[in-house]
Amino acid sequence: MKCRSNVFLVVILLTLCFTVSGCASNDTLSKSSKLTVDSANKSGETEITKSDFDVSYHEIILNDKTPLSELSTKLQIPIDEDNENVAIKAAGIVNKNHYSWYQVTYPNKANPDLILEYLYNKTLKKGRIISIDLKKVHTIRGMQVGDHLDKLKQVYGNNMNEEYNSEITNSYSFKLGNYYAYFIIEKKSGKISEIHYDFDSNKAMKEMDIASFD
Repeated sequence: MKCRSNVFLVVILLTLCFTVSGCASNDTLSKSSKLTVDSANKSGETEITKSDFDVSYHEIILNDKTPLSELSTKLQIPIDEDNENVAIKAAGIVNKNHYSWYQVTYPNKANPDLILEYLYNKTLKKGRIISIDLKKVHTIRGMQVGDHLDKLKQVYGNNMNEEYNSEITNSYSFKLGNYYAYFIIEKKSGKISEIHYDFDSNKAMKEMDIASFD
């Protein structure tokens, strides 16, 4: 009887040992995973996805897939109309399709939050956003005009490509397919002065048979 009690005690001790060991292993794995993620972030290994080109504004996600009707109903932007805050950059007829390229300064030119451009096909009654300049709106990852280059590098990591602009500014950019984003940096202050998203404006120019706006 005493022998059986000792065996039962050994079994309990072994069970506890394996349980504690297992917990410790899981805890170590969890910490190891966190360290791996943290290390990846610190080394700039962060993936660019299509969501990085989304602009969240007034409970709307703005990109080239946003229905223009949402600009009309939610932001009260008149579609296929110009006014003091909406200008036509180009217009023409190509393959019997009537096109207009609009630039919208929102909410107004005196104090803009953003500037967006959209292409509208009057013949087919449809269109899409082509580009967005962020003036006071931040990116999905929290960057905005006025932030420092150091923060930009930390947030977007090694995906950024540096390009020389002039003695005053440099630009940092990233691409995904035909989507393109760039940040203009003032060399003197090291701060962002412009943020621009392009949703394949080259395709829009081909549709309108435009060589360039220069």
